[in-house]
Amino acid sequence: MSQSDDSFSLQFQRDLLRALYTSPLSTGPAFEVPLPLAPTLTLADYSTCIGQQIDPWAQGVDRQPPRRRVEFSLSLMIIGAQFSAAFPNRANLEAVVAPQALTLIEIGDAEERKRVAGVMDRILAKVGQLFPELPPHRHIKSIAYGDPHDSVSDADRTARSFNIDLGLQTAKGQSALVYVPSADCLPKPFQPLVTGHLVLPPVSRDLLIEVLRQTHSCTEQLAEREIRDRLPKDADLAEMSFPALRAALHADTSLAVATRLQAYVRKAQDLRKRSSITLDSMSLPALTRDAFDQLLADLSAWRAKELDWSEVTASFLLYGPPGNGKTLLAEALSGTANIPLISTSYAECQKAGHQGDMLLALSNAVDHAIRRAPSIFFIDELDSFSRRDKPSRNSDYIKGVVNALLEHLTRLASTSGVIILGATNYPEMIDPAIIRPGRFDRKIEFGNPDHSGILRILEIAIGGDICTGELIPIADQLVGVSAAQVTAIVRDARGRARHRGETLDDTHLRDSAQTLCPAMAPELEHRVAVHEASHAVVGHALGALSLEKLRITQTGGELLSTPKGPLTLASAKAHLAVLLAGRAAEMLCFGDVSTGAETDLRMATDLAFKMRHAWGFYPDTLLHAEELHLRIPSHYLVSDLNREILHAEARATEIISNQRDVIDRVARELIRKRELTREDLFGILNGEASGQDAKVSVSTGASSGTSSASFQK
Repeated sequence: MSQSDDSFSLQFQRDLLRALYTSPLSTGPAFEVPLPLAPTLTLADYSTCIGQQIDPWAQGVDRQPPRRRVEFSLSLMIIGAQFSAAFPNRANLEAVVAPQALTLIEIGDAEERKRVAGVMDRILAKVGQLFPELPPHRHIKSIAYGDPHDSVSDADRTARSFNIDLGLQTAKGQSALVYVPSADCLPKPFQPLVTGHLVLPPVSRDLLIEVLRQTHSCTEQLAEREIRDRLPKDADLAEMSFPALRAALHADTSLAVATRLQAYVRKAQDLRKRSSITLDSMSLPALTRDAFDQLLADLSAWRAKELDWSEVTASFLLYGPPGNGKTLLAEALSGTANIPLISTSYAECQKAGHQGDMLLALSNAVDHAIRRAPSIFFIDELDSFSRRDKPSRNSDYIKGVVNALLEHLTRLASTSGVIILGATNYPEMIDPAIIRPGRFDRKIEFGNPDHSGILRILEIAIGGDICTGELIPIADQLVGVSAAQVTAIVRDARGRARHRGETLDDTHLRDSAQTLCPAMAPELEHRVAVHEASHAVVGHALGALSLEKLRITQTGGELLSTPKGPLTLASAKAHLAVLLAGRAAEMLCFGDVSTGAETDLRMATDLAFKMRHAWGFYPDTLLHAEELHLRIPSHYLVSDLNREILHAEARATEIISNQRDVIDRVARELIRKRELTREDLFGILNGEASGQDAKVSVSTGASSGTSSASFQK
């Protein structure tokens, strides 16, 4: 065979595939290659053959059909083609089979690792026949990391077996081909022994044509131009499943194989289009949509080789209450970008068994995302990967799981083309190392939709069947519910219309909304409005905070805010007064208080405690006590903290007494609109002035930016 560098890889590939396919026992072909039929045909006859998917270049001049072997092994041929294509010259091949060589072959998927290792001995035997002067192949052992068919209790045993096999092979001074998900999986003692890395190229049109040259041609020639026109793109072939490749290669002719592969790709694309959603089918806040539009633009630039992946912000933590589209966002991004979505979660991995099995399941999901890049890796329930510094009886288990996730996130972040999405309902519970920049660069809140968001969800779900004007009163009633609840109401309304044999209209939606999310009684609504308005008015009067939105919800009301800056003793006391304002207003206006102050009192107690025992605002106590019920005597807490809270309520009461007319104006407007924006609030609190420099808010200054009241109906 030719030894020039320019032709080595292709000639080696053809010689190896011929040896693998034509005769399992002999060292060369057992037949004489006939001349092809194509040159003897007229142009019309040639076109007829192509139209009938008959390859005239693959048939002999006497119309001998392409040779076929019953024991045809797709794995052997495909992997043989990939193996031979990995060597640009003979020197690279010699390095792999050299004495004491230890070559790493990185293959993410466990099934594929096993498949490659399973046929490599037969491939190396043929290499030895083609190159008898090279060291004997019997001294080279294939060692694969992880067996996907092990029982779930055997993960640790499999890892030990891998280490033992590798240790014995190196101890004997013999060569090894080691198949691992990544180089990091190789035990550290063996890493200095690695002599080379071999990358098996993905399935491509060039590779398939060389396989077809043996499997579907008796002349070793093909109608290459026509086959290429029919074959899918290389990117689609690289993602194609092994069963699909196997089924296609059992077609009778090379052209039929290409046509079948293209049909599989089109069917897969149609299925994705029918089953996937896109970002356009979601109602997203403008800033959130802008972030993912920028990601899509960067992804396109990277695919076009116009941008390095290191310049792309590709990791996002999605947080917020359940039912607001965090999981749906991952599916929509996948559908919009037309890239695969690989999803997992703490619970999904834990189903595999004990810790070793769980970590293997997590590793397999990560390997899958890396292998299919560009891709999206989505991990849900991140709050289950809790803080390692919180002692518990499961501390060792949690430490092992979190440490493994940290390693995998590092691998994913260093892989070009992998977008990382994490979702949680409770970001404060996650181990801080997981969500630091570099692992999750952007944090995006998915809260309950505002009024405009609810209206948009209704419009998308209904699809133009009802005009927007008829939807506004329904959106008013649904302020404060999750996106999933809004969708459930639409689904229920459609069911009502279908059951009655009617066309969907606003009547069905109102009935469903009233059943699933009944409106507040007027007297309760008035109490809620006064309660929430008082938070805003006191916050504005003290000038310590920054308002974002005030609204009445299904369960009460809430004031959304953002912290204005680090707290001092003065601003913390102002925060306390704002938190107590709702309760104080109820007492002044109605003569009693309701359960709506429960959340406010809890936040106020937490803030008062932190002022004394976390932030050191008082010179008489500088001890930091994280767990108040464990560290501080109860009588001490009752006296000092209660005094602080009562003083804050008195301060709020004084402000409310002097601002009753302003509170009434805010409450009336809140009842009318159900939701007041920052601009609405500033317009009321400052007359018609813009008030952009006067920012008020309700926040403890810690992690929360929401003060909410829940009222029993």
